[in-house]
Amino acid sequence: MFDTLLTIGSFQLRTLSIFQVLAFFSAAFVFWRRGRQEHYSEAQIMDAFLLTFLVGGIAGRIGFVALNFAQFEWRVLDWLNLVQFPGMQMLIGLIGACVYLFLYARKNKWDSFEVLDFFAQALSIALFWLNIGYFFAGVRFGTATNMPWGIIFPGVFEKRHPLQLYFALFHLVMYKLLWWFEYNYRTFEWYRAGKKTAQTGFVFIAYVLFYMIFSWLMTWLGHSQILIGELVLDSYLYLIIILLMLRLLLSRARRKFFSFKEKRFFAVDK
Repeated sequence: MFDTLLTIGSFQLRTLSIFQVLAFFSAAFVFWRRGRQEHYSEAQIMDAFLLTFLVGGIAGRIGFVALNFAQFEWRVLDWLNLVQFPGMQMLIGLIGACVYLFLYARKNKWDSFEVLDFFAQALSIALFWLNIGYFFAGVRFGTATNMPWGIIFPGVFEKRHPLQLYFALFHLVMYKLLWWFEYNYRTFEWYRAGKKTAQTGFVFIAYVLFYMIFSWLMTWLGHSQILIGELVLDSYLYLIIILLMLRLLLSRARRKFFSFKEKRFFAVDK
């Protein structure tokens, strides 16, 4: 792995830091671009992104400290010390960011679900770069494997699943798929439910659904991230969010339940 790109005296330029910066600016660009395309104020849309990023980071840090409280205890300065005690809880941070952005958009009288659609597209490209960074940093790898693509990471002596690359590939595919959804979901007959226009939010819901399903599947190859004592909560949280997103999808499609009589579930008008 290439954990450090450059060392000058006591200064070290970390590979992960480079990819974190790349993830941030690529997400900001996609969010700004989508907002501009839909004629939002460029200044306001960037304010929304920056505040959402900040709130998500704070929520992720609080989640990490809470789940590792035995390490931090009541040393508040250690909670704030990201250099000596790094770490964030990704899922909690993303939930906090999405909730804040939804409320921020509502406060500004925007279409909240349309703005969340922008955010989903921005997140997909950001998490692609972030997982590439995890790979080069040699962190967040999976369980032991005998598969030919297994990799020996620093600090371990057996091949492990390159879980970071699995997630990176997933997010790259989702980035492409979300753009296709953006230009086509309004023609899905099931989602439109016979109306002339389709409600926004489909891109966001689809992304969260696929992300949670993929994350749930990857729990079989990775290590648990959300633990309370010896209780593993990852799979339960993923399944709860999947059910919530399915319920939200039905609500946005103006349906109360799935209809198995539909001949063309995601058909596109010709």
